[in-house]
Amino acid sequence: SEPSEPSEPSFSPAEQSSNPLHLLMHPYAELRGEWTLEKWEYWLRDRPLNPAVRNLAQHGLMVGTIGQDNTFRISPEHRVIANQSLDGLLAALKQDWPMLTLRLELTAPEGELPLHRKQQRREHAEALARHQVLHDPLLLPLFEVLDAELLSLKLRENDPEREAQGCGPVSRALGSR
Repeated sequence: SEPSEPSEPSFSPAEQSSNPLHLLMHPYAELRGEWTLEKWEYWLRDRPLNPAVRNLAQHGLMVGTIGQDNTFRISPEHRVIANQSLDGLLAALKQDWPMLTLRLELTAPEGELPLHRKQQRREHAEALARHQVLHDPLLLPLFEVLDAELLSLKLRENDPEREAQGCGPVSRALGSR
């Protein structure tokens, strides 16, 4: 028997007509009460953090009452980046909550991390973009006439330089078979 090709993901009619870039956005969360994964991800994606602090933050979880006594949990394998960037994370948090205290806990966080959620959103958005390109009524005849296939597709978030050059946020590449 022949190996079967992986099935194409299915999308709702509303999703099929939506902008894949919207799927990349993190959902809004009100920053009150206890930290949750959603609130932590919203805070770290919504703030202008330096790359080292953002990298640290997306590999861990915040626990405790927002703006009060907090514990940042991160796997011991990230000890080095935690030691290097924890002061920057504390400074960024204190911009929003000056009375906040922060304790580092080198324990593997349970469940999903912000990094995983972002990767899942990216994979879903890229699958939707691929589906839209492959089913676009203007492109379908080109694929057939040129005997072409979609070689790569990259979604680019907030790249003003490329957009100023006339490139849209979705980059498409076609190649002949």
